[in-house]
Amino acid sequence: MNEDLRTAHDLPASTAASDPKRARVSGVDARLAVTEGTPHIWQHFGAFVPEARESLARIATHFRSHIPA
Repeated sequence: MNEDLRTAHDLPASTAASDPKRARVSGVDARLAVTEGTPHIWQHFGAFVPEARESLARIATHFRSHIPA
């Protein structure tokens, strides 16, 4: 994918990396997972991309561990 198209609307990596750090300082269990070479909202392709399904599973596990049933 064209690098310019892939990153044109995403936050700069340095900004994205600093957000979880600031959240953790405030006591929030925040994590950043970077998957190189993927476009914005790439998890929407979970039906076709195994890595997207794995990412969604990690997100779901994180939410389940913090939200009571």
